[in-house]
Amino acid sequence: MSDFDSFRREVGAQVMPPSFDEVAATGRRRRLAATGWVAATVAIVVGIVALGVPNGLGNATRPVAPADTSSSTGPTPTTTAPPRHRLSATQVVNSPGSYLAAVAVSPASPNIKAVAWRYCVGHKCIHAQAAVTVTDDNFATSHDVALPGSHSWPTVVAVGDHSFYASTGGQPRLVNTDGTVRLVRVSQRVGPMAPGEVLIGPAWVSGDYLALNPGSAVAHPIPIPGRADQHLPLVQTSSDGTLVGGVGFAVGGAYRSLIWSIDGGATWRQHQLSGGAPDMVQPVPNTGAGHVLAAVRGGVGATFLPFDTVYRSSDGGTTWRTFDEKHGRDLAYLSWALVSPDGSLLVNIEAWSDSKRGHPSSHPVGLYESNGGNWGDLRFIHDMPSSAGSGRAVVSDLALGAYTAAPDGTLRLWMYDSSHGRLYESDLGIGTWAQVPAR
Repeated sequence: MSDFDSFRREVGAQVMPPSFDEVAATGRRRRLAATGWVAATVAIVVGIVALGVPNGLGNATRPVAPADTSSSTGPTPTTTAPPRHRLSATQVVNSPGSYLAAVAVSPASPNIKAVAWRYCVGHKCIHAQAAVTVTDDNFATSHDVALPGSHSWPTVVAVGDHSFYASTGGQPRLVNTDGTVRLVRVSQRVGPMAPGEVLIGPAWVSGDYLALNPGSAVAHPIPIPGRADQHLPLVQTSSDGTLVGGVGFAVGGAYRSLIWSIDGGATWRQHQLSGGAPDMVQPVPNTGAGHVLAAVRGGVGATFLPFDTVYRSSDGGTTWRTFDEKHGRDLAYLSWALVSPDGSLLVNIEAWSDSKRGHPSSHPVGLYESNGGNWGDLRFIHDMPSSAGSGRAVVSDLALGAYTAAPDGTLRLWMYDSSHGRLYESDLGIGTWAQVPAR
């Protein structure tokens, strides 16, 4: 049985997986951000190992920035270095051979950002270096900080107006926009999140989700029911801090129940998912809609998440409603999903099952938004417009880097093209897009 036989769903004999060529190209153009879509992320990592990365990653001489500096004002002229040459933080950030790996944006201002970069060396990127660059003026000036370890893609999280958590499998640290750095100590004490602590995780070695105190730079594991291999990725709603995840391990990474906590993990409630055998389930981050919990359910074993079913509670988990996203039509596959502050559902569809080699789908890929609270009725919004000098950017090919909600409830997104190092920022309301500096 081929890898794609698992895509066949019970929605009619005409439903087929998307073209493998298109899936491979998409996987090479972008990686998913750490927004809870771990099933898709794992598939992309596997695809990178199996298919290779564009430009013969690590197999050719790399141009790198020359000087070792603690701050920069943007990319500098490049020279050539051997592929195993150890680069400085600024060289990692500015090298044309580096991949944009993660983005975090301060809630205080869209001009305050942290962008992580990853430079690969060697066959299949066995040797890698990472660095994060931080700015408070949209990269008119910036500070670059090396991140130790090369086991995983970098993670960056905004933990204050001018401070960011950054890690890539080594010693995590807090990086301020003035360039100062504090090492994060991970305590063995397991306990619920306290007011002011920030959700981080999962930790690369232990798999624990951590609660970080930005003031003391100390983090500790959060208690979660069951074993670590039973847990869905946790997300935290921005409206009231509720943690949402899942439990019930089954073969293929499937789950049977959603869990949530309104007290930082001290106590948990559970909702049994309805209908059939367990499938992959991913919690959907809530960007500000009050008391809304949500999760997407798809097929077991698919290379990326089929858009089968959405579960929603609008009263904090007391009652639940299920929305069928198949309706007997061609099946969609998701890159990510968000609950907008107004309670509507926003999804990025990266492929359709009727896509065949040389024959694109009859449905557009890109952003779809629900008809208000009717999450079963989605409409296509638009594709990303071209940016001068940068070629065409397609929403379905981009990773979700960050999102913020303004006080008036309008949503702003940051999406990026990993391999080309391009960062795009939406205007308030996601009506227009512009390419913005990422280093």
